[in-house]
Amino acid sequence: MYDPEKHTQTPDRERLLPIPHDVTRSSGRWLGLRSAFLKIAALTAIGAVLPLLFNDFWPRDFAAETRLKVEAADADDKSIAEAAANLRSKAHLDHLIRELDLGRDSEFAVDRTSVFRLVLDIVSGQETTVGKAEAGIRRRLAEAIAVRYDPATGEVSISVTADRADEAARIANALGGMLRDETAATGLRRADPALENLRQAFEKAQADLSGFLAGVDGTRLAQLRRADGEERALAAQVSGTEAELTGLRRKLGQASEMTLADVLDNPLPNSLEFTALDYQRQRLVEAKLTVDQLSAELGPRHPRLLAAQAAVDSVRSDIGKALDRLKASLKDQEAATAKRLAELKARQRKTSPDKQMVETGTKLAALEGEAEEARSRYLEAMRRSKATSTPAPAAAQVISAANAGNARPLGPSSLVLAGIGGAAGFALGSTLTYFTRRRPEEIDIDALLENEDLLAVENAGETREEPPLDVEIASSDVMEEEAAPAPSHDVAANDTPFGDRIRAILMANRIPEREADLPPLVAAAIAEQRVRAAGRQEEVLELRRDMAELRERVQSYTARRAASGR
Repeated sequence: MYDPEKHTQTPDRERLLPIPHDVTRSSGRWLGLRSAFLKIAALTAIGAVLPLLFNDFWPRDFAAETRLKVEAADADDKSIAEAAANLRSKAHLDHLIRELDLGRDSEFAVDRTSVFRLVLDIVSGQETTVGKAEAGIRRRLAEAIAVRYDPATGEVSISVTADRADEAARIANALGGMLRDETAATGLRRADPALENLRQAFEKAQADLSGFLAGVDGTRLAQLRRADGEERALAAQVSGTEAELTGLRRKLGQASEMTLADVLDNPLPNSLEFTALDYQRQRLVEAKLTVDQLSAELGPRHPRLLAAQAAVDSVRSDIGKALDRLKASLKDQEAATAKRLAELKARQRKTSPDKQMVETGTKLAALEGEAEEARSRYLEAMRRSKATSTPAPAAAQVISAANAGNARPLGPSSLVLAGIGGAAGFALGSTLTYFTRRRPEEIDIDALLENEDLLAVENAGETREEPPLDVEIASSDVMEEEAAPAPSHDVAANDTPFGDRIRAILMANRIPEREADLPPLVAAAIAEQRVRAAGRQEEVLELRRDMAELRERVQSYTARRAASGR
């Protein structure tokens, strides 16, 4: 049989107590602040940790440095600085590339056999030749090398930047060794004032030429150079044609003065050696030789001898005809050459540029001539200085060699990256918190003031208590509980009402709902009632929070209106 005392539930679970508005409002604000703080803190931590996790995957450069101290007796600082800067010259870079095999398996190399490179060459239409690849290696290597000389301490620092610390240290140490070997083998030249003056003159001439070229428009400069090239080519053609005409006239004069006897008896001039006359003379010599042989063997009337003599006469006649043809040919060539020369001179007169272009071209030619002359003088003085001057003994001692472990990473450090990531996470968290915050609905305050029924309902809702839950356990037993406030102090047993005493006994002997051995249907009914009560309780709590916020806003608005009315 069901025992009502055993299964009676406490009325506190079935009754919804009113929650103060200030407590509800403070609790809501605290929950919102805590949620916002957790969001911002989580995103800040994620932003600070992510750069550290992917630090190894980011491309970074390393700088390795080798320091040397150069000691040279009676050598100027400029020669030391030039010797240090000479490490970036083409010869030294080529030697470094061959020594360290930087053309393969290096960041400075150009992979000409990769599929990407082949596709790029096909698309661009420019193939990567061996010369271009070597020039690219030298250019990237020169950009990665930094050489500095401190005259105060006499130290030379060689810094190399590369993707790998070991490769940067290897290149820096190799350059330090090259500088040490070069200074030990060749020494350093003493300063030469005359050579320095020539160098300054050459630099000044180059600067004047560069300044003039910079002041001339590119299109006009191209026209000027093209016109100058055409003029030079035309002048060369004119001079060549004149020389050719002079030679033809000399040949024609020599051929006109010659007779058949001169051709037969005298040697030909040098200008007429390789002509038809030389060939005909060879024929005449052979024919005379044949006649001499036959006259010694045969009689004077022999047919063969007569035929040989006739051949000699025929060759003599051919020589005369060849001389006449040579004279005619030389005359024709002279006339054609003279005509061509006249045409060239006429074209030269027609294609003369305007006055301004002539002045610009003259000035450009003068500046180029001065620069070339200063350059030749400077180079000649350098050769004489190298031949006569004695290099000062020099020694370069390595103070600190480059090491992969001591290579300095370039770019932001891990702490800086973590700080940047944390700041980005903080900004993102603050933005998300701002845009996802709970916004109060806009309420018409004037309508609330005019509607007094709403305020009455609100006040009634605050003092109203939820009715106790009635759980039907059996058809004959119906338990009714009244929600009564707990007494503020203890009362004597004789003064306690009977209902309160029974309730106290039931409360003292109550069993939790989960531990009670209830029939399945009763347990299901109680669970359903409990779920409904919990849902209603949450709705009531939410309504009370909204009503408290509305009351506060109405009071604030009323106070502002009263203050503005005064």
